[in-house]
Amino acid sequence: MEIFNYINGLVDLLKPTKMILMALDGVAPRCKMNNQRSRRYRSAQDYKEFMAKFYGYTETADSQENFKNNSISPGTQFMEQLNAMLHFFVQKKIS
Repeated sequence: MEIFNYINGLVDLLKPTKMILMALDGVAPRCKMNNQRSRRYRSAQDYKEFMAKFYGYTETADSQENFKNNSISPGTQFMEQLNAMLHFFVQKKIS
């Protein structure tokens, strides 16, 4: 994944000698999450309508899109997989 290449690039650039501290932002407050979710759904709906109008894409074609912004929300499968992959990446780098 690109995130691991980016982390490796940062480490190569900064050349840390003692420690690397990776801080990830925690879960957003509930009302902010709801607001973001509604914006993303609205954006996804607008995108779907745009693709249907200008390119004639259907629901099936839209579902084959590689990545959707809705995935970057706390508690989603994407975030759970990213968390597991980051743990694995760090353990591999330590050993």
